[in-house]
Amino acid sequence: MRHCILISLLSGLAINAYAAEPSGYSIVCDPDSSLCWQDPQKDAYRPDVKGLNAAQAAQYCDELVLGNHSDWRLPNTDELRNLIDGHPATEPEGMCQLSVGGVQNEPLYRACQGAASFKGPGDKGCYLRPWLSGTCDRPDPPKGAQYLETWASNRPSDTPVGWVGYVSFDMASLGYNHEASYGDVRCVREGVDPIAELMQPENNFVPTAIAVAETGPCDIADKVELKIIVPDELSATPNRLMAFFYNDEKWQFPPAGPPDGGTDENVVLEPILDEENAYTMTLPACTYYRERVLSGNYRIYIQLLSEKRIPPMAGAGDYFWGSNTELFTLPFDGESHDNQIISREVTLWPVVRQ
Repeated sequence: MRHCILISLLSGLAINAYAAEPSGYSIVCDPDSSLCWQDPQKDAYRPDVKGLNAAQAAQYCDELVLGNHSDWRLPNTDELRNLIDGHPATEPEGMCQLSVGGVQNEPLYRACQGAASFKGPGDKGCYLRPWLSGTCDRPDPPKGAQYLETWASNRPSDTPVGWVGYVSFDMASLGYNHEASYGDVRCVREGVDPIAELMQPENNFVPTAIAVAETGPCDIADKVELKIIVPDELSATPNRLMAFFYNDEKWQFPPAGPPDGGTDENVVLEPILDEENAYTMTLPACTYYRERVLSGNYRIYIQLLSEKRIPPMAGAGDYFWGSNTELFTLPFDGESHDNQIISREVTLWPVVRQ
């Protein structure tokens, strides 16, 4: 059993003293790993705060001064796994093989996908060690379809550009997220150095501003207008519909990694889609965060999920579509994007086995 030192003790309060919203941070140290943690995570009890992207998270920890210590940093996935409680597969030495130096498709294995949301032993069902405080239910913008993951520092060894590790404490899952996404931040440092006072950070961190252009690559990108048909009568409203581009050089069926093209508008929650109602969706040939247009050969993959799945992979009771024969060469005219639109009608296939 792990034994921890709660560095910030207030008049003998118990280790879960922050069941209510705290007015500051403490430092919780774990002698077994010789790591000390910021507690709770940044802005844990402020649902109005959207979190930080990966670069901002690293900057925040680098600039953090807490308890007279300035050597705080962003933890890696292996270190964050020490904080998981209630799901052995993703705890240290668990069956999930995602680790520093791992590859991007590792989270697709069942062992890394976590457990049922909010069924952990921590406060409000978080999969957190009992000696930690914090939350795991801050919504992930822009659609709030899931909850903020906690950023790690390591990147997948096979695709280091654009992707960063995370741990999701609402369901004890591990994975890689796009560096422009938003996440929670809990900083770490090495060495146990007790002090006895409730602390506030000594720096006033302000995230680096991200310029958002009024127009971008998606405005001029060529597009595919999809008419999506489901062949059966559905017993309930599906959870989400997703359609994305995947680079042909990395294509496998079903895709084993994040998409190369399409935006958040190509994730539709609770779509009106059934045997009598097709769904029309426009899929732009640009990257998810609208950084650039796509060039080269791509294929399209579509999923209709009956329930929330993290990562979102079709399983029994779901529907999907993906072409092993039709390539989309972008831009369509072979030279430049010019908002050209082509139409495709596709009928989804049922998943007959998981």
